[in-house]
Amino acid sequence: KFGEGSIGGGAGLAKHYEDICDIIDNDDARNALTRSMENISKNKKALGLPTVDIKSTDIKKEDIEILFIAFNYNKKSKMINQQLDGIDRRYPAKILYMDHAGKIPYQNAQILK
Repeated sequence: KFGEGSIGGGAGLAKHYEDICDIIDNDDARNALTRSMENISKNKKALGLPTVDIKSTDIKKEDIEILFIAFNYNKKSKMINQQLDGIDRRYPAKILYMDHAGKIPYQNAQILK
């Protein structure tokens, strides 16, 4: 998500969270997603790009975590938590605030409560 204007509305954070959860809950959709992840990993490896070896059969539903990356967003704003209030938290989610492109510092991600 880029900027506060992208957090709410019909294509906002809450909608994305619900859509992602629906994919995870649907076996066919989740398997298609994990196969796609595996193919992307293989393609990156073939091109000599940094990647992690992914086997779609190794990805278990209970191990899935949702990560939102927010660019150009005021960390002090309460808009994200307001968007997610009342949502059935089916899967763990984190958010990472970034102000520039580059390596994603996953260790700095904050758990969405």
